[in-house]
Amino acid sequence: MAPHLIAPIPPYKALIFDCDGTLADTLPVHFQTWSASLQAVGADIYQDWYYKYCGTSAQEMLEILKASFGYEFNSELVIASRQRYYQSLINTVKEIQAVAEIVREHYGLIPMAVASGGERVVLEATLSNIKLHEFFNIL
Repeated sequence: MAPHLIAPIPPYKALIFDCDGTLADTLPVHFQTWSASLQAVGADIYQDWYYKYCGTSAQEMLEILKASFGYEFNSELVIASRQRYYQSLINTVKEIQAVAEIVREHYGLIPMAVASGGERVVLEATLSNIKLHEFFNIL
């Protein structure tokens, strides 16, 4: 996708970006880490199910999974496991080039922030990996 097709339309005084699926192509890696972490506790998810709920918080998604399929597991342990597994795969995450170009073009000209429903530790690791962390005033 070309940056000019998604560039913000003036006037604007700041830009706010989402991370997962906007700045970084993380969804396949997130699915892989969720799937592996859940399988370790005897639960399973399908890709279609994950994509349906991937915009929710980790805690909320796990509660929906438990309620929908009757699974019982410690959500905090699954979340911690997924975060560790994500760190081991972080080098496979790539920036979404058209959006990253908009970030670089606006750096130093206006305030920019990242708003995300994801865990802060994962967000910061992702932005550092794709070398965009330093471009944002607020995370």
